[in-house]
Amino acid sequence: MHESVIQIVNKYDEALNIVDSNKYRLSIQLSPDGFSFCIFNDVTRKFLSIESVSFGTRNRPSEVCGQLKNFWTTNKWLKLEFKSVCILYESEKTTLIPSTLFEELPKRKPIPPLILY
Repeated sequence: MHESVIQIVNKYDEALNIVDSNKYRLSIQLSPDGFSFCIFNDVTRKFLSIESVSFGTRNRPSEVCGQLKNFWTTNKWLKLEFKSVCILYESEKTTLIPSTLFEELPKRKPIPPLILY
């Protein structure tokens, strides 16, 4: 684990089976100051794991990607194939809007991602 990453939560259920990973759903939440992930089993309707880490400071998106990449290479569960993967990215430029206040507007062409390798 990267030296500036602080473990907050690390819980795994004994029912979690590496062979059945393609039957599980992986959810990841990224933010400028850390990230969390959980693994959910649709059949039993049970969360099988939750892990959360903090970077100690708020980072730029490129730094978050670097921290995640470092963590990804050391975590055996994140390397597996899942039934589905959902990734949420929290930033200071987003907000939740209650459906009663939301007005659907015509769709605009999305801005292409700016990821440099």
